[in-house]
Amino acid sequence: MAFRFAVTRDPADKALAQRCFLACKRLVDIVPESMRGFPARVLIPVDWPEPVNEIYGDRYNQESRKSDPFWKLITPRFVKSEDGKYYWKCDTSSDELAAHYFFYAIYYDLVAQTEEEKSPAREVIREITDHLIRNGFNLIDHDGKPTRWGRFGPDYLLAIDGWEQRGLNSLMILSFLAVAEHVTGDPKYAAVAAELRDKYHYHINTLVPRITFPPDMIASWDNDLGLESYYTLMLYEKDPELLLLYRQSLEHFWLYVSKQKNPFWSLAYAACAKHFIDLDAQGHFDNAFAENPDIRESMLRKYRPLEYAHADVIDTLRVLPLDMIAWEANNSHRYDIQLDPSPGVQPGIGWSRVMENRSRSMNAAM
Repeated sequence: MAFRFAVTRDPADKALAQRCFLACKRLVDIVPESMRGFPARVLIPVDWPEPVNEIYGDRYNQESRKSDPFWKLITPRFVKSEDGKYYWKCDTSSDELAAHYFFYAIYYDLVAQTEEEKSPAREVIREITDHLIRNGFNLIDHDGKPTRWGRFGPDYLLAIDGWEQRGLNSLMILSFLAVAEHVTGDPKYAAVAAELRDKYHYHINTLVPRITFPPDMIASWDNDLGLESYYTLMLYEKDPELLLLYRQSLEHFWLYVSKQKNPFWSLAYAACAKHFIDLDAQGHFDNAFAENPDIRESMLRKYRPLEYAHADVIDTLRVLPLDMIAWEANNSHRYDIQLDPSPGVQPGIGWSRVMENRSRSMNAAM
């Protein structure tokens, strides 16, 4: 809705964007003071018809641990709010965190126009970021321990348990700090980001931004997390040499997903690439890597063209159903489809090419 209002300038669209913002902020405000800055996953009334803490109790935890040895054993998963009116869900992950920062950033830039509108966005971003910093770059749950997927500190990412998340989580925490600095104007967030780069090489980690092999380690939702984070990091970073590095990282990330015809991924990439091209035209990189300008020029030549499948974006948006029905499509009978022969792919999973939109299962939630 923030992007929509930026285009239409319709007060009704602004009202919807503000409603979205207040709903997201409510997830942060609902937790107790001892957890300030922790965004809940979900908020439901206490008279919710399903017994959620029975459904997601000890048996659920033990079953989940069988397929994920690092699964967090925590109960209750739905915690009663201090006013007794709601349950909020714990064990928040990097998925929610990346979406919070992405939305708050574009809301602040594109929707909030007065100090009265900007101040709540500034407040919630500061609260979440300070929670991460004071807890060693971890989301700390009501049991006093990090959530399953909310760990961004060097003690985890540089250890054996966190190696597969090293690139993506380094990218995310740098983007979170960039958003916090941009929105609050507080230089402490830039100082923290500099420490993560200088001492722990988080910026270098982003050059391998995600795991793409073996196939059983690939998660499609990581594409959302990455491109949400690139969007804000590349928009707010001013250092030309860091921007050149992040542009390389973006390309490494993009090449893996570029053929998947996802409108958001394509447009987020295009926005980042266009911003980079505009900065290049303004001479922003003229003094970067002065000790070896050939490196700079080689990178700039490589990234000056803006290339992405705009036609695929339009096609997907045209055929995407507006209802929430999951329309299934079975292509197992087709002789023109070859399954992905890559080693490690589960039998029957994965095609050697991206199917046309009309032949894929989809719904509006996609």
